[in-house]
Amino acid sequence: MNRIMQESVIKSLLDWIEENLHLPLSVDYVASKAGYSKWHLQRIFKDHTGITLGDYTRGRRLSECATILKITKRDIYDIALEYGFDSQPHFCRAFKNQFGVTPRAFRKSEILETRQFCAPIKYNSEPSLEANIVTLEKMQLVGKKKEIRSEVGDNEYFNFNSRMKSWDDHFPHLVDKPASLIGLVDYISASNSKREYAFQYTMATVPSDANMPADNGELITIEKGKYVKFQYDGAMDGMQDFLYKIYSVYLSKNKLIRRKGEDIEIYTPMMSSIKNHGINCQYYVPII
Repeated sequence: MNRIMQESVIKSLLDWIEENLHLPLSVDYVASKAGYSKWHLQRIFKDHTGITLGDYTRGRRLSECATILKITKRDIYDIALEYGFDSQPHFCRAFKNQFGVTPRAFRKSEILETRQFCAPIKYNSEPSLEANIVTLEKMQLVGKKKEIRSEVGDNEYFNFNSRMKSWDDHFPHLVDKPASLIGLVDYISASNSKREYAFQYTMATVPSDANMPADNGELITIEKGKYVKFQYDGAMDGMQDFLYKIYSVYLSKNKLIRRKGEDIEIYTPMMSSIKNHGINCQYYVPII
C-alpha cells in the first residue's frame, strides 16, 4: 500500500473513531472494522499520526468522558458504561492515569484542566487557529441573562443559532442599536437532569450603549483577568466549528487551563450581518 492510500485509510479511520467513541474500541475491534491486520494497522497509524492506535482511542474516549463529567450531573457509572468501560473501578483507574485525578475530583474542580485532553486528529490541511494571550482590564457592562438547555450530544453549546436567537429576541429592547455587542458565555451543568446540560448566555453592552429600560438589563462586572484571544471573521454557520476547535483542539494542544469565568464575545462593528449570516467576533477564553 503506497503512502497516499495509507493516508486515505487513516483519514477514514479517524473519522470513524470520532463517530464511535462510545464503543470499547480495542485495537482488535478497530482493526476488524478497518479490514486490516492489527499489526499492519498499528504500524501505519503510528507512522502517520505519531501516536499509537491504542493510546489514541483510549485518550479520545476519556476526553469525551471528561467533557460529559464537567457539563452534566450524570452518574459516573453510567458514563463509564456508555463509553465502553466494563466497570466503574476500571474507568476510574484509566481516568486517573490520564488526568491525574479521579472523575469525581475532576467534576468538582472549578477549572477545566485541558492539558491532558487528547485532541481529535484532523487529518487534513485546515489552517490551525491563531491566538494571543492578553490581559483584559475590569469591565462594567449592562446585560440580560438567559439560560439555554440542551440534551447531551446536541453540541448546542457550540451551536451559534441559540445565540443569534437570543440577540434577535433582545433587539426590540434596544432603543438605538449599539456600536458593539458583547456576549458572555458561562458553561454550567443543568441542575435537575442527568441528561441535560445548560449554559448561561448574557447579551450585554457597555453602559453608554445600553439604551434600554431598567427592567431589561442588569449591571455586570467582569474582573481584570488573563485570556486567550481569538479572532473570527466568516460565515455564521462556521462559528460552531470555530468554537469546537478552541475547546477540543487549541486549549489541549497548547496546554492551557480554562479558569472559572465567562467566555467573552465582542462583535465589532455591530452584528449588522446577523441577517446576512456573517460574523466578525473577538472571542476570549479565561485562562490561568
